[in-house]
Amino acid sequence: MDSLYIAAMGDKRISINIDRSDVLAILAFLVSLGAMFISIQQTEILKDQQEIMAAQMEGTVWPYLKTDIKMAVQNDQQVVSLKIANKGVGPAKMKAFNLSMKGVDITNVVELFGLFEGQELSDVRFHMPEVEVIRPNEELEVFNIRISEPLSIEDQIGLFSKIEMCYCSIYDQCYGEICEG
Repeated sequence: MDSLYIAAMGDKRISINIDRSDVLAILAFLVSLGAMFISIQQTEILKDQQEIMAAQMEGTVWPYLKTDIKMAVQNDQQVVSLKIANKGVGPAKMKAFNLSMKGVDITNVVELFGLFEGQELSDVRFHMPEVEVIRPNEELEVFNIRISEPLSIEDQIGLFSKIEMCYCSIYDQCYGEICEG
């Protein structure tokens, strides 16, 4: 046992007996207290890192859909096509797609034929994208049509009135003009 002498007022000495195990216990308590504060700091750092990693993960699956309209004259026939390509790094889940041509909403091939009444059509392919997934670098043909006579410049300019779509990443982050919420 060690003795600790504390000088008090006057000549009186006060003696306090401290055991080495008590000193070690106090040191162990202080070390564990320090370790607890360090672990709290590390927990905060890990939480911040997880938030950063979650944001980075969302960026690694970001889809980007681009429309590609082509109008060309081949063999005295007007060729009109509309394609959607995913130029992003992640898949795109198509939620909604609206197409208007000459002010008319197109939802099926019959409405597409109605726009070119009186003209001979050939090589008609039509696929209205609904709920489907478009992989990165995949191209989806909405329609392709050959018209017997070339369209005038005015008709070509006014052909497509509106192309709207809503698509989402695999984390349900949605993009587009017509996305709800």
